[in-house]
Amino acid sequence: MDTPALGGTLFHRGAEADLYVSRVGAWDLVVKRRTRKKYREQELDNRIRRARTAREATALHEARRAGVRTPIVLLVDLEKTTIVMTYVKGLLARDGLERGSSRSILRIFRELGRQIGLLH
Repeated sequence: MDTPALGGTLFHRGAEADLYVSRVGAWDLVVKRRTRKKYREQELDNRIRRARTAREATALHEARRAGVRTPIVLLVDLEKTTIVMTYVKGLLARDGLERGSSRSILRIFRELGRQIGLLH
């Protein structure tokens, strides 16, 4: 699978990476591409982005093995500093906290605590 061919639709631009939603067959995917920092020397920037991509993919995999609800990592392209993972449908916790009732907010915090507990 060629990661540049998985363009998709940009849905979030962060400080370190752009996230795209893409679809391949029946799979909804997130393609996370770490972006180059022009203020860093190019080789240093490449090493930093590759290392962070590898660490993130490993952390996602280990968290999933511990039972945490994470996307499934499908592909890691260190040369393109890209991670392809499954799209997890649902609300962002912050949206649920902003719009939810007291009862639903309490449920969100309990579930967040449970998921964090699995990491430890």
